[in-house]
Amino acid sequence: MNSYLSKIRPAAMPYAVAQSDTLRWLMARILFRAEGRPDPEAARALNLYERLIGNPRIRQRQVILEDVLHTRWAEMELYGATQPTLAARMRIFEREADRLANELYEGAIDEKYLIQISCTGYTSPNALQKLVSAKESHARVWHIGHMGCYASIPALSMATQLDGPASLMFVELCSLHLDSDGASATQIVVNSLFADGAARIDVTSEKPSDGFLWCGSRERVLPQSLDDMTWTLGSNNFGMTLSREVPRKILGELRKFVADFLRSLGMSLEDVDHFAIHPGGPRIVEAVAEALELGPGKTRHSDAVLQVRGNLSSCSLPYIWSELLNDREVRPGSRVLSLAFGPGLTFAASVMERV
Repeated sequence: MNSYLSKIRPAAMPYAVAQSDTLRWLMARILFRAEGRPDPEAARALNLYERLIGNPRIRQRQVILEDVLHTRWAEMELYGATQPTLAARMRIFEREADRLANELYEGAIDEKYLIQISCTGYTSPNALQKLVSAKESHARVWHIGHMGCYASIPALSMATQLDGPASLMFVELCSLHLDSDGASATQIVVNSLFADGAARIDVTSEKPSDGFLWCGSRERVLPQSLDDMTWTLGSNNFGMTLSREVPRKILGELRKFVADFLRSLGMSLEDVDHFAIHPGGPRIVEAVAEALELGPGKTRHSDAVLQVRGNLSSCSLPYIWSELLNDREVRPGSRVLSLAFGPGLTFAASVMERV
């Protein structure tokens, strides 16, 4: 039985902030916390942020909080005079996830399964459970958590194997976990990339008028790479570590991974028409393009999402898939190879065909 992605609906975030303004806000935050007298580590952080201003690969990011739009620290909802607690961050996540669920599921719930996917916030009951209760639905509700940026691929793989229609809600509010006091080079890179997003994808066995046919997926955890990317819960926030080895390992390992996966579907790279690459950052997209020897324009949908939204963790691919559906050049029958990367170090890939 075939499975189709019949609806891909990304949500708009309340605030779009220019990347240069966000970086200057982070610099102002460092100076505020240092009372205007930054120590050598903070001074290095200020210099690194200054060097990132003007990078054209990320023009703006979209977020759920107004905090980054001003520097009136006493009026901040989250990033005030002290380091926010994890409990404060999760209270905002719960409120915003509930709001987004109501926005994305306005009508009756007809699906047999609802799945919430997030690595940036956990509450129980979750937003979809509350929605099912309010609408007196009989849908079964599951949660896929903490897989990171590649979660959309295994989540959809699971949904396509169910015995009834499913709807997936991705909610990633990465801005809640800004470590605005962090001064390491890795933390500055992380602070400069991530943003907020949410999306709904419906999966059904009935062929839609527009959407994608799910052809298959694969994941692989690379050996001796556990420390290259991590995402852990700390005392005050969720924290990420990111090794410089990630682009190098993509260059060294990705082509064989993709070739083996496509061969299992009876395909090769020449059979792929379009690419949806999770934009973990400019260097990640560049490494994928180099590893697969992609021609000019092949990463344009990923580049577009990164440029105007930033890195949305597991929401990034749903936004890119929406871009593909809105592109007249992506014609029925076109095959799309999607790629994402996450802790492990995990490679994930899927193939879909536009209907």
